[in-house]
Amino acid sequence: MLTHRMDALEDRVAALAHELRTGRLVVVGPDGDERIVAEVVDGTAELTVGLGDAPPYRTGVALFASRPTPATDAGTGLQAWAEGDRRLELATWSDGNDWRPGLSLDQAPPTGGSTATSDEQGDGQGERY
Repeated sequence: MLTHRMDALEDRVAALAHELRTGRLVVVGPDGDERIVAEVVDGTAELTVGLGDAPPYRTGVALFASRPTPATDAGTGLQAWAEGDRRLELATWSDGNDWRPGLSLDQAPPTGGSTATSDEQGDGQGERY
């Protein structure tokens, strides 16, 4: 019994050399802040690379691919975030028939304060990072 369990454990460890499956993969910096996160949430696969939890908060880039849902279209894209606001999105979206490109550029006001971005596509994408 114990030999069988050890063999099974060794097989699983050997399999890690070829493939790792998990719901969320996080790489942290020396300070413990999440710097690289790969996950799938609500049908959207996302890879984010950020500055961490210290100010400026939520500053980084996100690469995403979304499956269609009854409320949203399929899409892929890249977003740049600064201090919690989406500043740039380069994406493609499909309505089921055609893929269309999308580009959204948002600039901070002259005072340097943040500006909330609108969800121009109406798809709710990218508001998580």
